[in-house]
Amino acid sequence: GVGSWQPVPCDAGTFSAVEGARQPAACTACPRNSFNAITGQAQCIPCGSSAVSTSDSLSCQCKGANRVFHAFDSACRCRQGYTIYNSVGQAQPLQAQEDGVLDCSVVVLTRCAAGDMRALDGTCLTSCADTQCTNPPCYCDKSTGTDFCATACPSFQTATAELVQVDTVVGTAVVCSCACAPGSTDPKCADPNQTPIATS
Repeated sequence: GVGSWQPVPCDAGTFSAVEGARQPAACTACPRNSFNAITGQAQCIPCGSSAVSTSDSLSCQCKGANRVFHAFDSACRCRQGYTIYNSVGQAQPLQAQEDGVLDCSVVVLTRCAAGDMRALDGTCLTSCADTQCTNPPCYCDKSTGTDFCATACPSFQTATAELVQVDTVVGTAVVCSCACAPGSTDPKCADPNQTPIATS
């Protein structure tokens, strides 16, 4: 029969739990809803709850439209330029980057005035007075006139607005980062590397 004195690695899309097998017949096609894109593997990887596959698959197909399967964690995320919208039509950019089965819709951005910035969800922001926020520069929601980052952090931290390059659709966006104020005495801000562990 067909065989070899040397081990024969199983093709991608197949696997064998027998180490050092010398015949292709020892390889088994990956079962449905699993995949394997690498040769010589002892098992196949489950697609996860958000994707499916046929047997002998090198990848999985996302259940939701306009999602991309990521093999490293078997997750289906919205493809670039697409997002999730809630029931009132607000974009949910963070949810779009999580594993899911909901269909992703193309990002539709409101036209902002020249010189305005955007938040990750597409909200138009404008520069406002340094007195409008704790850590300038400040960016305010054009529809409300309030500091965009005012409610972004827990009470023991303060927010700082940062400009981050997101993608070719959103471009540069304002992102709120949270940090404890220097010298804060709040226990939640204690550095575990410098604060002694309490002993009884």
